[in-house]
Amino acid sequence: MNEPVIELINVTYIYPDGTVALKDVNLKVMKGEKIALLGPNGSGKSTLFMIMAGLLKPYKGEVKNFLNSRVGLAFQDPDDQLFCPTLLEDVTFGPLNMGLSKEKAIEKAIEALKTVGLETLKDKPPYRLSVGEKKKASIATVLAMEPEILALDEPTSNLDPKSRKELISLINELCFKRNLTLIIATHDIPFACKVAEKAYVLNKGKIVGNGKLIEVLSNFTLLEEAGLYPF
Repeated sequence: MNEPVIELINVTYIYPDGTVALKDVNLKVMKGEKIALLGPNGSGKSTLFMIMAGLLKPYKGEVKNFLNSRVGLAFQDPDDQLFCPTLLEDVTFGPLNMGLSKEKAIEKAIEALKTVGLETLKDKPPYRLSVGEKKKASIATVLAMEPEILALDEPTSNLDPKSRKELISLINELCFKRNLTLIIATHDIPFACKVAEKAYVLNKGKIVGNGKLIEVLSNFTLLEEAGLYPF
């Protein structure tokens, strides 16, 4: 638990149109931690995730990946990750691009689909899935690549209560059985309480607070200023 896996040092990101998405962000993730990145819409959470996953390079600052840990990022909108004719092809896509043989990639994909409870839907077109099933499917696409860090961007958005409960159980089971490091980006405080132990608060591209989740949630002034209270 005391081993760092990824650290952001004074990270700033500016989009081509001049929008400052992140400014001097400092964040350290330790192995096995379960972290909630709390912030309202537009606070920079998704940009921060894409930098962690190596999809964006910071305008300024440094990203250290101490163990060459693979970051598995599930986007807020699962349709951004599900684009193949069948679910199995979608989940096989990542392992194939990692250089695995087709046989091995399919094996990894089926294992990931079983883990999220969607193996019976492997031949189904993704557009035929429910929102809850799509969320699980997007997680399967990253599990098939065996990440050490699971990063979930607004995983409960648009979910009904049943799907939300199932997702919480799945996340906790994955962290326990696979010893994953978890980072969730969310403004769903009750959900964060179910899966996370530590929190960072992001507002207008800056980290404005961090600590144990229970301590952060006790700071009502901090939450109100960040647009997270009342919840």
